Amino acid sequence: MKRGDMIYQEKKTIKTAVIELETILPIDSIRLQPALPTGSILVESSLNTKDFYPLDYERMDHDEYTELKLHNQRAHILRLTADRTDDVEITVRVGSGYYAVRDEAFTSLFERKAGWVGSDGIYSINLTGPDVYDEDQPTTLFCFGDTFFGSVDGGSKKRLSPHLMVNNSFAVFKGKAPDPEHIEFIVKTDDKGHYDSLILPQTPLSHVGTLADYLTSADYEDQHPGWLSAYNPEAIELTFDLRDRYDIKEIHVYNYFLPDEPHTANRGLKVVSLQTSTDGKTWQAFQDGRWHVIERANALSDYTVIPFKVTARYVRLIGHPVVGEGNYGGAIPSETLFGLRKVRFITTTGQVLRNVQATANTEFHRAKASNWYWMQDGIKIKDAIYYLPLLVEPDETKPEGFKFHVSGVCMIKIPYRSGQLVWDQLEQLDTSLYYRKNGFDMPFGAAILDNTVESNPVSGDGYIYIYGYASKPNAPCRDLVVARVLPEKFEIIDQWRFYNGTEWTHEIADAAPLLSHVSCELSVSPILEGADRGKYLAVFMYDVNSGYVAYSIGETPYGPFGPIHKVFYASEQDRDPRIYTYNAKAHPHLSAPNGLLVSYNVNTFSDLLNASDGTIYHPRFIRLVRIHEE
Repeated sequence: MKRGDMIYQEKKTIKTAVIELETILPIDSIRLQPALPTGSILVESSLNTKDFYPLDYERMDHDEYTELKLHNQRAHILRLTADRTDDVEITVRVGSGYYAVRDEAFTSLFERKAGWVGSDGIYSINLTGPDVYDEDQPTTLFCFGDTFFGSVDGGSKKRLSPHLMVNNSFAVFKGKAPDPEHIEFIVKTDDKGHYDSLILPQTPLSHVGTLADYLTSADYEDQHPGWLSAYNPEAIELTFDLRDRYDIKEIHVYNYFLPDEPHTANRGLKVVSLQTSTDGKTWQAFQDGRWHVIERANALSDYTVIPFKVTARYVRLIGHPVVGEGNYGGAIPSETLFGLRKVRFITTTGQVLRNVQATANTEFHRAKASNWYWMQDGIKIKDAIYYLPLLVEPDETKPEGFKFHVSGVCMIKIPYRSGQLVWDQLEQLDTSLYYRKNGFDMPFGAAILDNTVESNPVSGDGYIYIYGYASKPNAPCRDLVVARVLPEKFEIIDQWRFYNGTEWTHEIADAAPLLSHVSCELSVSPILEGADRGKYLAVFMYDVNSGYVAYSIGETPYGPFGPIHKVFYASEQDRDPRIYTYNAKAHPHLSAPNGLLVSYNVNTFSDLLNASDGTIYHPRFIRLVRIHEE
């Protein structure tokens, strides 16, 4: 299809004329012939075939026809209403941009009757090449969110008992033709065949207790209680891995303090000595091992500054395990507990390192919390696959279907060697990529763009771009935000930089909104041909679950982004008010000349409906097709 092509022509009575197009299309113009030199004309559009809204237009009256220029405003159904009755020939011509068509074949790949029988949160990674448009015969790793296992009755469509849900699953898909024989689903089973999530949270902060990890965690709301030793420790050693070498200017040590029990501040360490290392094996005493006094805390904001001026990757803090000498006497007489609340490392450039791994030789308590992963986007870098899942906890205060809240963003690394995923060597890390403060909420990992030259030969700049979304208290929409990092530094979050609207900064709180009304899952992809060659296509579900798949074009990976265009209406939600559609994204390497492959999710607020209708909960696919300029 080319810009200016005729997409509709018919003689109608102009008093009220309804024009139904094949799909949502950008409209260049409407021509009415013969001309209507007088009288007003109301032009309305519907994108969902139900709700209409008026369109602005530029009217040009000629001798033989009247032309209404709509300048790429979109419609699935056009309704023309005039204050006079005339029989005219109506010609509609298409404008510029993209339109969408369903890809029923790809959708059917995930309409399954036994075993894996539905999920949301579908992400794709090309295992055999770059994430570039229209790859030839790729091998794809699909990652899914909450996944049903069981059987679906072919007649009634009901999920048969028993069925169960795990929090993530995977699949390997070969080629691009949606053949069920070419996809293999992967899920964790034990020796008796019990299903479970393939990846379960095992990071330090997926636990609760008096953890050393609390000392350096990115606790933006300052709620963690800090670290506390076991009773009667023979030694006190706290080791900090900065994850890279840094020039450290000073260390801020916040002593132990519980606001509701201020007398427990006497557990705080009184003196510490320091050691440093660049390799974690050979250690050197700082200032010949002399003791540094840590002031007793009287408030959460109290801290002691230790001037440091050392280049190191590892720092070890050593306490003195003697009551009254190594602490401030304990909360009660003879209590042999020692604690700290927080430790911050400040570089010579003023950066606060927020992704420092802390371990201790003694802890009072550690237990596994109730939590799970909600998977987000991933990327292949050299011989490893990375994901940035949300860490999610149950929350019974939330409504049905949403009984959870997010508590963090983690990093998962899966080795990929000799064409195989090495699941038993999977690594998990806590990160600082979830900023939350005073009701403001901003996780990163919703989309990842590989903008290296290998994946984007047109406008690649060598960076990996990681997108998140920001939610303000009581705000009606989410805003797109972005960070970037060089591929070789991807694992080192303190090397990431966040775009503040003008420049790149190391502070996540500085991330500025780029585009409003985005969804929690989305994609940003390079445009490699056509009039927008060298620009970037953001694909998302408008306002998360409105039903409208939308796109916007950015001049760079970090904007500015242009107008939002609603390109497709997901009508599945019209079947039942309890059904909703959400979280659209593109899969460039699985795309083809007939269009960019885009998925969206379908779900229901009702657990009963999900059980009674096994056809609802699985990804749907469409193709986003570019309208050629000539």
